[in-house]
Amino acid sequence: MARISVPPNMTNESKKEASTDADTSLRKKSQKKKWKKKKGSSDAIKVGVKSKKVLSDYPPDHVTDPQLTAVQRILNPRLVSAIQATNRSDPSNNKYSNLTALWKSKKLTRFASPEDYQALSSLSGKARARKRKDLERVWERRERQFEKTNRRQGEAKANRFVLWDDARNVCEGCEVNATRSYAPKGKTKALLRVFVNGEERKPFSLSAHTTSFSVSAVIVTTYALSATLTPSPNRLLFLPHILYRWRQSSRCVSFIHSPLVLIVFAALSDEPALLSYVATHYLPPRVQFLFYLSPPSSEPQFPINLLRNIAIRHCVTSHYLVMDIDLWPTRPFCGTPSSVVNLFDELMKLPPSVQASPTAAVIVPTFFFNRPLFLDHCFSYSSCVLLCLCSSLFTSSALDAFPENKTDLVNCLCSDCCHVKKNLIRTHVYVSGEWFTAPSSVVVSKVKCFIADMQEPYVLLPRLNSTPLYDERFVNYGYNKVQQIEHLRAAGFEFFILNNAFVMDMPHPDSTFRRDYVDGIRGDALRMRSVFASFLSAINDKYANRSRFPICTKVLDSYYVPLE
Repeated sequence: MARISVPPNMTNESKKEASTDADTSLRKKSQKKKWKKKKGSSDAIKVGVKSKKVLSDYPPDHVTDPQLTAVQRILNPRLVSAIQATNRSDPSNNKYSNLTALWKSKKLTRFASPEDYQALSSLSGKARARKRKDLERVWERRERQFEKTNRRQGEAKANRFVLWDDARNVCEGCEVNATRSYAPKGKTKALLRVFVNGEERKPFSLSAHTTSFSVSAVIVTTYALSATLTPSPNRLLFLPHILYRWRQSSRCVSFIHSPLVLIVFAALSDEPALLSYVATHYLPPRVQFLFYLSPPSSEPQFPINLLRNIAIRHCVTSHYLVMDIDLWPTRPFCGTPSSVVNLFDELMKLPPSVQASPTAAVIVPTFFFNRPLFLDHCFSYSSCVLLCLCSSLFTSSALDAFPENKTDLVNCLCSDCCHVKKNLIRTHVYVSGEWFTAPSSVVVSKVKCFIADMQEPYVLLPRLNSTPLYDERFVNYGYNKVQQIEHLRAAGFEFFILNNAFVMDMPHPDSTFRRDYVDGIRGDALRMRSVFASFLSAINDKYANRSRFPICTKVLDSYYVPLE
């Protein structure tokens, strides 16, 4: 017990009361910290959570950032050790060496002229910083011109990474000669249009702030998968690569068994451009192309969760996986099996118990390219995709270096071209060291608990009335995926994690909404935090008598249970 300093003018009884009050105060402070120093090894540190007087901004079992940091001081070395233990790369034959050399070389200054260097060298301080910003705009224009000049060359090299329909002599998602046209319908109200195989279909309707949906319109009797994507129009150039990767390896000719729902949000004024896209691009029958058009607004909003719900409603399979279009799965293989581990294949191998469970959420692990280094070399979405494909100096591109299995991934991590976590934020801390050492024969493992709340993994979910949809009050950027995972936790869902397949987050410039969120423009950060607090209060009341998926109360030796 800590020693208490007592003023000399107090009576013995007062001293006793003061000492008792002080001891009580210390205990309360200790309880607030919720951290107990360990007697022995640091692995016995207990993870504290708030339970009673919880801030409304957080779940009732919230783990604070300092607490999470303390846990990661234990878990991160384990993670590094596991990665290093599985590293079997040959330094003389490492496909990441060229990419590493590029990223760590001249960066954007490859578009700088000797005159640019001379201008910078003559300045210092703020004047030099201002000049560099001006020059970066010049370098961007040069980069765009370089991309324009060499685009065909780059696209020819990129053809190795898309799926071609030999009968039509065109790749899925690629440009074709227009064979039909579509009439605009938009006037002043929001508009949803759906296209399948060139034909317009009647869309399902969704009311505002929907929390559940009916599947009565679609009868699903077998396990099947759909992916849903919500890109902005400027990211549609990613589509050929997504279509190439989202399919079953055993069905290299018939792709109907790997459906994809794509919903694009744009202004009503963009309707002609989107209609032209549908008319001039080959979208195979497995693709439902939706676009949601919004009338002009004084405060533009990106209704991300509404779009996700609309896409889910249009799925016709037993399960769905909501992804961002910049999340690229490991690719399929045709013919002789290879070392490539395909995401779609692995999801189809899930044990029957997981397939049939109405409360199973299967995490698709997400890893990240070294974003700061990556974006030092490209200004636009297209240049990021085609990074180095046009370069005569480097033979290895981002697409060439895409990890196709765990071995590739480990090599990429060890070369610092890839990262396990997204920057320093807490929303992607569900991959532990044991994931890297799990045997390939184990398709999926059950997750015992999360080391922290506020997670946002991408999950495969059953398409059932009981599966919570996304809360549509969340718009623009922030909390929109976190809220869904917290909803699943509160509703008693179990979480599993794929052991072999994964997706990579392809770097790209920040969206306007993310920049606004980070900078606090339009108050999105505070506004979405307020919505999140209201949301948590509602689901805590709704599921008060239900056991939620747990947060770990101490550091564990193992966080997964393999399902043989």
